[in-house]
Amino acid sequence: MRVTIVTPIYNEEGNLRELADRVVKVMEAWRAGHPAADWEMLACDDCSTDGGPAILEELAAKNPRLRVLRNPSRGGQTAALAAGFRHASGDVVVTMDADLQVFPEDLPLLLAEIESGRAELVNGRRARRQHNCILRATSALGNAAMRLLFRVPVRDAASNYMAVMARYLKDLPLAGNDHRYLVPILMRRGVRKIVEVAVRHEARRSGRSKYGLLKGIRGLPEMIRAYFRMRRGFYDPVMVASGDAGLCPASGRDELSAGPAMPARSAGAAREDRPLERSSDGRNC
Repeated sequence: MRVTIVTPIYNEEGNLRELADRVVKVMEAWRAGHPAADWEMLACDDCSTDGGPAILEELAAKNPRLRVLRNPSRGGQTAALAAGFRHASGDVVVTMDADLQVFPEDLPLLLAEIESGRAELVNGRRARRQHNCILRATSALGNAAMRLLFRVPVRDAASNYMAVMARYLKDLPLAGNDHRYLVPILMRRGVRKIVEVAVRHEARRSGRSKYGLLKGIRGLPEMIRAYFRMRRGFYDPVMVASGDAGLCPASGRDELSAGPAMPARSAGAAREDRPLERSSDGRNC
């Protein structure tokens, strides 16, 4: 099994060295127990204005398992994650924030559920959250709305600490703040075996939080827009004509066929505009 850890980053210079050290330590220990396994980390920098980019380049020069992607202009967390998904080489992708509020040491908990075959998607539920009361309240309301609207079987759908089989991320279109709705989006794309595990959480020690009351207020209309995008088939795998065989996945894979049928969207079907991610050399991601 090859694992790609995708980490969106914006102005986290105070956390990057410790983040890299802890990830390397835990993943090398994990790899020692899995001789056929490998891993990489994609640091997806969203046009940071602090000293973070220089630190990332320094860290990447020392460790070939760390790759740096950079958006030339601010695109937000969704754009940073989308860039990582497009460049991921692993057959399992883990999303993890760079603020060190969740513990890299809990990565093996997520991976164990994938390895066992019990899950295609493992969501980390932040136990004993150390956010302020306003953020906890808005998060609780958002999770309740998501369970009601999308019927997600998890309690902390927006934790951003998740492991998923990479095949469900293949050619995944994302728009707006879709990183908050990855669980229902991936359910739409065929994920059926979902497990939620408790992970540790601590207060931010460096940098400034990117979340607040205003983002919580904006969350409901964003969620409704994502719901209608989903109803229109925006997130569905692109299907292409294949002679007498009818429609088949554009990627040539058929892993999604095991789940309940979803409307097939042809390769020429209209799709909303979405953020364009670019790598650090300016090429489209």
